[in-house]
Amino acid sequence: MRLCFFGTPEFAVPSLVKLYEAGFDIACVVTAKERPKGRGLKVLPSPVKVKAQELGLLVFEPENPNRQEFYELLAKLNPEVGVLVAYGYIIKPLLLNLPKKGFINLHPSLLPRYRGAAPINWAIINGETQTGLVTFLMNEKVDAGKIILQKVVEIFPDETAGELTKRLAILGAELLIETLKLIEQGDYPTFTQNDQAVIFAPKIKDSDRIIDWAKSNQEIHNLIRGLSPTPAAYTYFRGKRVEIYRSSLPDCLSPIRVKQPGAIIVPNKDLIVATGNGLLNITQLKIEGKKLITGRDFINGQRVKSGESFTSP
Repeated sequence: MRLCFFGTPEFAVPSLVKLYEAGFDIACVVTAKERPKGRGLKVLPSPVKVKAQELGLLVFEPENPNRQEFYELLAKLNPEVGVLVAYGYIIKPLLLNLPKKGFINLHPSLLPRYRGAAPINWAIINGETQTGLVTFLMNEKVDAGKIILQKVVEIFPDETAGELTKRLAILGAELLIETLKLIEQGDYPTFTQNDQAVIFAPKIKDSDRIIDWAKSNQEIHNLIRGLSPTPAAYTYFRGKRVEIYRSSLPDCLSPIRVKQPGAIIVPNKDLIVATGNGLLNITQLKIEGKKLITGRDFINGQRVKSGESFTSP
């Protein structure tokens, strides 16, 4: 079956590789145009482009995939199906209707829960204990098409968004292959999403990243792991931004009387911080302009004094 693959980040790479290894006829790979990244604003190719070139596949990077000229370019390739995995652009009806068997999207949540750009982040931030993967037939509405297959996946208690993303990418690639084999056979069931059960997962804003130490230790722990490694939850210490990447909950309730939320409990060999309902152990963090360090390195290097706190902007 001849297909066009649309994808951009690392999450999409296992799917592209699986399609290639399974012998599907990949007419082309479409990925987001290279953008300046990092401190030096270097223009870097997307992970999907790098892998596609390694595999010797034709790659397109349109400024806008919905323009007439790009539609005509793809039409000449005569794809039977379009496959989209975290591409980064909304595909409009003109292009959606090009492949005779439609466009298939792999989405990392149990739709209709967590429709949108950041489903993995929000599932962890909201304290979900399970998420999943679905493949669905794309339509004009974002993440609202008829579902073909789904797979439930457990979220581990201390798992970060980065770790879960890697797991879902591998499992999703397998689900995608299974889906395309059904489409190839031409006889497969679909089911309509329940619009009354929708939860949205919008793109993470800077304000979503700020740690409110007055919240419970579980809520803050979920925020930290839900935004790790990127874009990272943050707070302030001595006027400098501090990004928090890992934390852990106490094994039991601490006998220490909870202080003002954000207060650092000293003397202590670990970086223990008071929250709205207890304590939280910060195990990995980075002060702006500095390298990643452990909580213990922070305590020793900053020589934290009694009464000092993490603060909000």
